[in-house]
Amino acid sequence: MKNLIGIIYQPKKVFEKIVNNKGGWISAIIVIVLLLFIIAIFNSGVSEQIMNKSKIFQRFSSDQIATIKATAHKMKYIGMAISSILFVFKIILLGLLLFGGTLLFKGKAKFGQIMSVLVYSYIVIVLGDCVNLFAMYMRGLDAIKSTNDINLIGINVFFNCDNISNALYTFYSQINLFQVWFISLLIIGLTLVAKIEIWKSTILVLVYWLIITALPILLAYVSEMVVRNAGVM
Repeated sequence: MKNLIGIIYQPKKVFEKIVNNKGGWISAIIVIVLLLFIIAIFNSGVSEQIMNKSKIFQRFSSDQIATIKATAHKMKYIGMAISSILFVFKIILLGLLLFGGTLLFKGKAKFGQIMSVLVYSYIVIVLGDCVNLFAMYMRGLDAIKSTNDINLIGINVFFNCDNISNALYTFYSQINLFQVWFISLLIIGLTLVAKIEIWKSTILVLVYWLIITALPILLAYVSEMVVRNAGVM
């Protein structure tokens, strides 16, 4: 827990601990999963608002809507638990990706050290999620009309979602100060822990970031195509 807090204001010291094998990532990822679970609970109100405003959802009868809402409520915590498990697998896979990259660049870090760099740095993303959630509640959930209204900390806020594609709007939503902070921490961490040159760390992290950013963009594109084919747009 101390390292998760320390990464925010003294990252170099935390990375030095990782070099000396004093940074365990398993306990850190448990804390992050718990934090994400809490955020998901507060986000359930957001999901319900999006469901109520959905044009497709409004096509159902009142009885069907009641059944869907009751089922969604029952499955809410099961879905959160499954998402938590999938998150752990995702982080491990991404850790393997970064570890493989450091080996490619002849880095000297162990897998556990790379995982520590990744997991500790990820607390910044969680912090960004908290800020975004707080912004949504401060603005009011009634202002949410679609999924385009739930990302309030990215550069997407400077664009009108009606004038650009949903995929491009999603890409803009992934660019924010917390993502830049996260990327910077990864670059510094890999440079110090894996003992590789900073330009190699930069290439590795940017490739990593593009991979994790591509998935939501792809999902947004597919969703847009499905909605258009359904005749909603």
